[in-house]
Amino acid sequence: MNPRLPVLGVLLLLTAQTLSCGYNFVNASAPYGVSAITVTPFREKEPVGISQSLARALSIRLAQGGVSVRTSKSATAGQLTGTVHASGVNPAPTSAVDKSVPSYRIRVTVGARLRSPEGAVLWEKTYTLNDTFLSAPGYEPETALITEAQRRKATQRLVEEFALRITEDLVLSSTLSSQGDSNDASSK
Repeated sequence: MNPRLPVLGVLLLLTAQTLSCGYNFVNASAPYGVSAITVTPFREKEPVGISQSLARALSIRLAQGGVSVRTSKSATAGQLTGTVHASGVNPAPTSAVDKSVPSYRIRVTVGARLRSPEGAVLWEKTYTLNDTFLSAPGYEPETALITEAQRRKATQRLVEEFALRITEDLVLSSTLSSQGDSNDASSK
């Protein structure tokens, strides 16, 4: 046996311990202890048209994190839902592409909420996001269709960004909350 192996093993152990610095893996499979979640379409106060696609994107992201996603309400599943509060489309500063091509900014505010199977609110947060899209220049009949297609692409980008932020914040908030609970219990 090589006499350097035990020394090398101790050095590797010390290095691993030093580099860990208290970082833990985040458990995304049961935010706030809820391992099964029903994602219901968000209520839209204004007709934005993102409710169904947002519910689908949230379901996919949660399932990728290991959460059991239910398609219908269940007495044993938590519920992730919310409200699309506001939406607006305003002219944006002139496009960098061409000053004759008008650009628009779409702004959407969404509130998300996780409820326990018993109905208690476990987590809640409101988000406001923006995206921009270009309008097709000219006055031909297809111009309106092109502009609407651009608006829908911007809306879909917002849906994906909302889903990402909601799932990340939900998991992070749950992890921080559970670490705070374990620190409180260990300090008593």
